[in-house]
Amino acid sequence: MKKLIYVLIFMIACCVSFYASADHSCEIKDGKVVCWGDNSYRQCIVPELKNPAQVAVGNNFSCALDDNGVKCWGANTWKQTDVPFLIRPRQIAVGSSYACALDESGVKCWGDNQHGQTKVPPLRKVTQLTANGDTSCVEDISETGVRRKACWGKERTIEVLSPSVDGFENIVKGHYHQCGFYNNTVECWGKNDSGQSNAPLFINPIQVVVGSGHTCALNDDGVKCWGFNKDGQINVPPLRKILELSATYSQSCAIDESSGGVKRKVCWGEKNTIEILSPSLDQFTDIVQCSDRQCGFYKGLLECWGANYSGYSDVPPLKNPVQVAIIGYLYTCSFDDNGVKCWGSSDTSEVLINNAYGEFFIIARNENSIFYKIEKDVVPAFNDLSEVSPMFLSYVFKNELRFFYSFDKLFGEKLFRIFYPGSKYSKLMALFHFELKKELGLLDTEEGYKFLWNKYIYLPIDHEFFKEAKAPENNKEKRQILNVFVESIKTTMSLMTDEYKQRASSLILRLSNSVNDESLKDAAEFVIDAGINPYIRPRMKLQLELIRLLGL
Repeated sequence: MKKLIYVLIFMIACCVSFYASADHSCEIKDGKVVCWGDNSYRQCIVPELKNPAQVAVGNNFSCALDDNGVKCWGANTWKQTDVPFLIRPRQIAVGSSYACALDESGVKCWGDNQHGQTKVPPLRKVTQLTANGDTSCVEDISETGVRRKACWGKERTIEVLSPSVDGFENIVKGHYHQCGFYNNTVECWGKNDSGQSNAPLFINPIQVVVGSGHTCALNDDGVKCWGFNKDGQINVPPLRKILELSATYSQSCAIDESSGGVKRKVCWGEKNTIEILSPSLDQFTDIVQCSDRQCGFYKGLLECWGANYSGYSDVPPLKNPVQVAIIGYLYTCSFDDNGVKCWGSSDTSEVLINNAYGEFFIIARNENSIFYKIEKDVVPAFNDLSEVSPMFLSYVFKNELRFFYSFDKLFGEKLFRIFYPGSKYSKLMALFHFELKKELGLLDTEEGYKFLWNKYIYLPIDHEFFKEAKAPENNKEKRQILNVFVESIKTTMSLMTDEYKQRASSLILRLSNSVNDESLKDAAEFVIDAGINPYIRPRMKLQLELIRLLGL
């Protein structure tokens, strides 16, 4: 390609312009555009123009600005003469095989884009537009009065023209670009091949850090990053109260602190990790772990740490979480006051269907990262529920209760809430469901415990959900057992005679005041007496089991 030599003389007062390339030249003379030289692509045949104000030439094509806008003619190999829609353009610039114009909406470029010369970066108030070879440049000015020269295309740089960078504060230097504060904003300059020096409007910055090709800044609204993003180093994960930022070659990190006093180091980019800085991990309880991460509770709050690829250690807002499960390598799930919530690799919104009765529910195996949809009477992808995470298995029994009486369904909801999915007593839902089936003559004769809603799914009868529950280990577990027993009575009081209602109310009051051998004996007698009612009978075995556990 022949070397281009450009000479531009533009005088707004008399609207005179002259532009030349090595092969052809154009100028405005006596109010008209005239061109001469090589005309192989008709680049010297000037179209009709009205009061031309500027003319510019590139490789075998020409452009002019007149009262009607911008017109280009000549070679169109790169569609450089296909002028896009412009709103009152006021300046043009032409490169080798592309053109740019400044109009009311900013700068637009069209034509050859092999070096990104038509990909205009974010700009401020543009005062001047130029082009040279395969590089375009503007001079612009910010709201705080910073004048820059911003270039894109073959050369992508930002230079601060004024004020002097000596007047900037908190300057940090990276490999190829620098940043600092000026008038309570962030400014960057130097190499800009990935947009790392093109700082967005960022008011009242607290800190700015730079990596090799990216930048991050902190203010009262949080963290914002920009620039090179091959490793996700500008994809800021959910953060809490941010105390400090740092950046390395292709990674960003923040030290943050939760309302519960947990201090973490969260990193994103080349490595996605969460490290608990304080308190020490031995103060966490109910810790579960996978090969690359762990989760546990601290002061009633759930935290996860270790690897954080796909965000599976980014614990979302939860209300009183009580259970956590790591599903394979890609997901984490927790149970709180609102039900099960999962986060990680991809959209897990369908999992929330489990939190209410629906046309289907979602379950997940422990050993892999696949969620399965179980629909009514449809052959599922797998049917042995022993492979299902205990957190989800409780939902299978909960969904079954829709086929029984409304008071059984109501009690099932209470049981599900008190003995949350995955707890050591959630298996008592199976005992209640078994007795309901037995009352209806639906006993299973095979080794697999089958379900009404979907006859294709089953649970082996030797599964832990059918084993005898263990004794409560603390007062919290005892209160849960007592609450379930009380709800098992309350939800059937509408079926009782006045005599049994009075006995039930008296028993509930006694148990709420004191659980001892005498009150438990009376409770057992009441359960056996009330169990004469066929509608109450299915919960008898569960109630006696609850009494047994309370007496241990």
